Amino acid sequence: MAGGVLLNISRDEDQRARLLSEYKGAVDFQSKMVQAKREDRLEGEKKRNAEFLDLIKIGVVVLVLFAITVGKVHAQGLMVQGIDWGNPNTRVSRHFTVSDIFTSPAGIDWNRHAALFALLTAQRDIIISNILAMATRMDEVWDRYGRLHVTSWYRDAETNRRVGGAANSQHMQGNAVDFMPLERNGLEVQNSLEAHWSGGVGRGFPNRNFIHLDLGTRRRWDY
Repeated sequence: MAGGVLLNISRDEDQRARLLSEYKGAVDFQSKMVQAKREDRLEGEKKRNAEFLDLIKIGVVVLVLFAITVGKVHAQGLMVQGIDWGNPNTRVSRHFTVSDIFTSPAGIDWNRHAALFALLTAQRDIIISNILAMATRMDEVWDRYGRLHVTSWYRDAETNRRVGGAANSQHMQGNAVDFMPLERNGLEVQNSLEAHWSGGVGRGFPNRNFIHLDLGTRRRWDY
């Protein structure tokens, strides 16, 4: 009888030891799984961080290359028909400079400049040819009436819409100039030009204090 009890106790202890061993094994396995997941997560984060840093490095390289390119363009200028259009002080004719071409009431408008040089090369070059032809005619006006102050010359389509210009404005083709005479009476100059100018004359005096000239067909109108 006592032997049987001892045998049963021994079996129970063996079972408890086996269950305890299995429990420890399960705990160890779960712990290892948790650790493995943690390591995988950390490794994933490291990988993502490394990829993010690589993107930052690429972005920095792109910005540096862009800055170098812009610097070279600025240094070399935008040479078209022998004129550096990137320099506002470059002369486009005897009396007029690049700054006159892109002028606005607030001074030179580089948005107009950027818009012109964003056009297809053929279209841009046509407009530049028009600008130079107009500049030659405006030199003649200067020679006849004295110094002139340009208030508007080239306009891109967006600028033209913003200022309320005509939908087919000659300004968008570089063919038109708004200006004020500085040495002669504006109304007298306007009347003289109205008589002999072969293109369009917009009468801005005396109400608006400017004269519009363009190379379009012969037209006359008031502002």
